[in-house]
Amino acid sequence: MNLEKSKIESIGDIIKNGSKDTKQLVLDITFYQRPYRWKTEMIDKLFSDYIENRAHAASDKDDKEKAKQYFLGAVVLVEKKDDQKQAEFEVVDGQQRLTTIYLMNYLKFCLLRCRIDEMIQFNPSNIKQEMEMMISCYNSFVGKKNASKMNTMKVKLYQIIDAHGAAAWDKKEIEKITKTYRKAVGLPAKKDLSDIETYYNECVVTNEKFLEKEKFCLDYSYEEYTESLREALKSIVIIYSNTMSPDWQLIPYDDEEEWPFANRAIDILAGLSDYQQKYEPSTNPEDVIRVYINLLDELINKLNVCEIITTKADDAYKLFETLNDRSEGVSDLELMKDYFYKYYVKKSGEGKRNINCKLKDLDKVWVESLNKYEKEERFWIAYCSTVYITGKTDIKKNDSLTKAIDAYLSDYCSNSKYSASDIESDFNVFKLVAETIHYVSGGSFKNIAFKTENAPKDSIVKRTLALLLQLDYKAIGAAIVCDILFNYEVNCHTLKYSDYLDEIFDEDICIKKHNTLWEEANVVWKTTILAEDYTFPKTFTDAIIQNRKKKNVGTVSTTAACVAITPTQQAELKKCFEEWASTWTYRKNVKEKQKIKLLFFHLMLKYSYVSSKTKTDAELTYNKTTAVTFPPAVLSQDLDHIEGETKHTGREKEFYKYDDKTRLNEINSIANMMILDRTNNVKKQNPPMVEGIDYYKKNCTPHWLINEIEKLFDANKTTNVHGFTVPKNDFFDKRTSRLLEYFYKIVSMSDSTHSNVPVSKL
Repeated sequence: MNLEKSKIESIGDIIKNGSKDTKQLVLDITFYQRPYRWKTEMIDKLFSDYIENRAHAASDKDDKEKAKQYFLGAVVLVEKKDDQKQAEFEVVDGQQRLTTIYLMNYLKFCLLRCRIDEMIQFNPSNIKQEMEMMISCYNSFVGKKNASKMNTMKVKLYQIIDAHGAAAWDKKEIEKITKTYRKAVGLPAKKDLSDIETYYNECVVTNEKFLEKEKFCLDYSYEEYTESLREALKSIVIIYSNTMSPDWQLIPYDDEEEWPFANRAIDILAGLSDYQQKYEPSTNPEDVIRVYINLLDELINKLNVCEIITTKADDAYKLFETLNDRSEGVSDLELMKDYFYKYYVKKSGEGKRNINCKLKDLDKVWVESLNKYEKEERFWIAYCSTVYITGKTDIKKNDSLTKAIDAYLSDYCSNSKYSASDIESDFNVFKLVAETIHYVSGGSFKNIAFKTENAPKDSIVKRTLALLLQLDYKAIGAAIVCDILFNYEVNCHTLKYSDYLDEIFDEDICIKKHNTLWEEANVVWKTTILAEDYTFPKTFTDAIIQNRKKKNVGTVSTTAACVAITPTQQAELKKCFEEWASTWTYRKNVKEKQKIKLLFFHLMLKYSYVSSKTKTDAELTYNKTTAVTFPPAVLSQDLDHIEGETKHTGREKEFYKYDDKTRLNEINSIANMMILDRTNNVKKQNPPMVEGIDYYKKNCTPHWLINEIEKLFDANKTTNVHGFTVPKNDFFDKRTSRLLEYFYKIVSMSDSTHSNVPVSKL
């Protein structure tokens, strides 16, 4: 391993790159890098640790400056140079830390921009030091687009200032300089803080123009990542005047699951504010911004990293694997593609010309087949493809998939060549998996289990995969995908794959033509929806993966299902379901809530309650010929409380156990739940139960489950001491019992014949 440069230095030192003059640090964030994922607590810890370290430095008489240094960890870079010999660095490791420093530097630029703008109003002659710092800040580690414009503005302003001499500045001169300055640095032409929200919006507009087509120093290979950064930076507006401290309250807080650039910028600003209030509380308002700028400058120049630079990418990747346990996993499809390419080039034995032609063809297939999918779909595609190709059942969600692929390819190549047909076969797996996942998801995993449940013709195979996608049970979902691909390769490979998916995702066709696949998916659906978590169904799906992996194509029969639930397992499953479902509450685990909602959907859409003439017999009949569907609005609606969770002020005595702290245990239980569309849910407005039931009867499509609620309430209601009709405890106990019986039986007794389900008579 040849590592040309390795040393401890700050980001400020890296920018200087051994020169006295500031140079621009350009970092290439390659396609395989995981997204920026620092959380608030990481920013908080960085500030607290640095301040604590600095406090120790203050007492170090030997070397105070050295003691101030704070070590952030390793950064691994691959140095590249363009035709003009401008150095750029591909980031192999350290992107999270470097991105955080980039945000600090951008905030420093924004704060300096505000400070200079305010200083101009009083005496432009004093701005030179801050102007030099701001432009240096931008040029070194923000971007390229506005550099010449700001330098031109600086020269023009300095000429005016130097020519002005010691004379007092009049209003028109200041307005002229202000206009020139604001136009160059991306601030609105006028600053009116009488309406801060309006001014903020004006700043966002000018920021957007300022950053449009900006070539950032964080240069992402994926354009969507760059646009996410651009969107975040344009929203970062700091409101400031000489009479107030910096204010950033209007910056929107983004979804943490997406790119949290703006969120971490807010956290950094909060850290600056906390520091100022704790350590320099007596600072005048006009100088608070200087405290912020000084601390950011200090952080950028004192936060040290172990900088490791090489010109050989392979060495950098090897070092990256050594330095990281990869707990967050680099699992991007593009990095996996490179592993396939590496083994094909080295182990195919083919000529260079053939290899180059094949790589072009493969790259085209990869881009056309996979790059169009969204981030969430891409990870599922990578995970399921890896499981089918390797047959591994122990790959955790956050494991490095590239390691599994690397091990598989290494083992394969120890016994044979890895030819063009081999890599084409593996690439085809990714292509088919992508088509399968996208067929079910349509590009979004939100509510897809409810959507497929609401589609009468959708098969158990499609409904099972949709459920697993929504629950994010990757290890379980991969087994279903393996089963789908294996069945295709063994039995249907002459059929167009899209036509094959049409068959297996249609209930009637799937039962008739792909019954083994139907039975195996049914086992997974039953165990997934009844078990509290993924542990129980995984025992079945591990067996599916081992039996239906790619290696077994041509050697294993699919005439009989490879998994089935034994009576002992069925009893264990029933006990598990009754334990978690009977104690479930509305504010509990999100995945449990999704299962409860899906059970309601399944019961309400697919079964009718039929009471016999005897005193004890009743059954649920499957709606095979008279399909029921819900309007689309229901799909995005959560479970609804029959009696409102929140009591109306002034009407508290009309509610069940209105003065009892244990009330919410029953109100948030399964017994008080019903499905209701969004429009009606808003209108219903948390009434007491007697009004809630009336609302269902008047405003919802008639349904036997609503009638049952009314009958149970009529048989288990009482009048409280204030004369209001409320449910007894028995209502909740009896409805819980009935729902658990319904849910368990319609799931556990389901089979391809869709036979009726005997239940207790009300």
